[in-house]
Amino acid sequence: MCIRDRLGVALWVPVATLLPAMAWAWGHPVWSMDEMVAYHGLVNAIGHAGLGLAMLAWLRPPRRLPPVDAPFSRLRASGRVDASVLGTASKDVCGLTESLHAYSRPGFDVGHLPPEVVAFYERTADFELDLHGRWHGLFVVGGWIWSRVIAPALGQLGLPSPGHVARDAALDSRIVDVEDALDGRRGVRGWVRHWKHSGAPLYIAAYSEHQRGDVRLMNIAFALPAGFNMTSLLHLEQAPDGALILSSRPDRNPGGDQGVYLVRSGRPWRLPLDETIAVYAADQAPADLPAAEGSTLIARHEMWLAGIPYLTMHYQIRRRPTA
Repeated sequence: MCIRDRLGVALWVPVATLLPAMAWAWGHPVWSMDEMVAYHGLVNAIGHAGLGLAMLAWLRPPRRLPPVDAPFSRLRASGRVDASVLGTASKDVCGLTESLHAYSRPGFDVGHLPPEVVAFYERTADFELDLHGRWHGLFVVGGWIWSRVIAPALGQLGLPSPGHVARDAALDSRIVDVEDALDGRRGVRGWVRHWKHSGAPLYIAAYSEHQRGDVRLMNIAFALPAGFNMTSLLHLEQAPDGALILSSRPDRNPGGDQGVYLVRSGRPWRLPLDETIAVYAADQAPADLPAAEGSTLIARHEMWLAGIPYLTMHYQIRRRPTA
């Protein structure tokens, strides 16, 4: 049976559910109210949900995205995440990448980016940052729960709570070497952030990169408990206004690996999450991103759940006084 015929069969399901409702409206109910109360939930579960899942399995809709072809981190935490998941490698590193120029490709020349943007990714330890976030709509409630309850329990993926502004270098940030043999990827660097006032971990990420065709992607893993990690694969490009754009959105490079994945035992599941980060030189930032005194870079970090924006974070980035 072709897909069109199968869809025709599937459309009969909602049509059939209208018949009892019409009979009720005409004064000839098929079931009494007691029978509806007793069996309606069961019929919904088996009929509506069950038939819907059965049709989904039968139709086998084609994948909208190609299979991902990327190395994934083996880092994991047995319980609450802390910096020990990154191992004890002692190599002296100071940037999230050895060379941002390795991301150059036809149509994207890193040499055209503002030098301070390149310096930030190659010498991240020389910079400090402030941030504030704006949760959108009803996500404000979820943001409060995540930032105050879930993230502290995980020791990972900390986000600013609604209304919170982290100023005056409130974050303690450091770049560390990560053992490639422990992680499973190559050239891995860790970025560890803690809240200065409490020492509580906020962000423990392992940065690597991988090549697919002529496109190099930033490959960022966040270890989670129970053998899981969350990995964000970011596609890099330069915007017309000069900003560096890092994005997980598949529409920015159709057919690429970019996306946000939940990973266990090397097996990835694409999550309905996306993020885009725009990094500007402070003197080139748009009017809605005013630079604080001393800032050399400004960044906007937008996040979506199932295509709905839920959080926008703004970063003020400046050179450390001792850098």
